[in-house]
Amino acid sequence: MTGRKTPGSEPKKGTSTKTTTRRKAKVPGSGRKKGTPNKATAEIKELAREHGPAAIKALAQLLMSADSDTARIAAAKELLDRGYGKATATQEISGPGGTPLQGPVLVMETVPRGSKDDTAAKDASKDT
Repeated sequence: MTGRKTPGSEPKKGTSTKTTTRRKAKVPGSGRKKGTPNKATAEIKELAREHGPAAIKALAQLLMSADSDTARIAAAKELLDRGYGKATATQEISGPGGTPLQGPVLVMETVPRGSKDDTAAKDASKDT
């Protein structure tokens, strides 16, 4: 076509006209090595650390003088998280009486042909 637009040739609203390109596989050994800090965020972290002591003082002041219980609890939580680390949430899942959970169990038993159990099973299957 020569660039003329015909009815129905335009993409639908909300669809993209971009074509996707295939990503190249990551080359082993390329990229940032483990333990090497990200330079872009390292500067931001350093600037934030400069305000750390003032932020801790502000949280402590909120803890002691905030009018809202919610603000005091939030300040206390933040101070504790920074001083002692965040609490880990553990959850134990068990069955009745603390017994381990057990999934469904399928028990299959072979019955020799012609035995008493075999004829009983055949009779039961005829009834259904």
